[in-house]
Amino acid sequence: MTHLFASCLLALTCSLTLCADPLRQAFDAPPKSTEPFMYWYWLNNNVSAKGITADLEAMRQAGVGEACASACSTGPAGASPAARG
Repeated sequence: MTHLFASCLLALTCSLTLCADPLRQAFDAPPKSTEPFMYWYWLNNNVSAKGITADLEAMRQAGVGEACASACSTGPAGASPAARG
């Protein structure tokens, strides 16, 4: 009888280990669709290829999945000479 109990307990332990909680698995390795998205503004067009590359690499390392880049002005100082008059 004790062998049967021990066998059942072993089988139960193995099945629980092999069939881990799907929520836990999803938390440990989240799908790509859950990566954060961010807006990325280039103020006064202060941007360079080297800076873009460095920023994108840092974003990837931080887990950012996507970014929407947009150049914007902070006011008259950042406006083009024609816009400043």
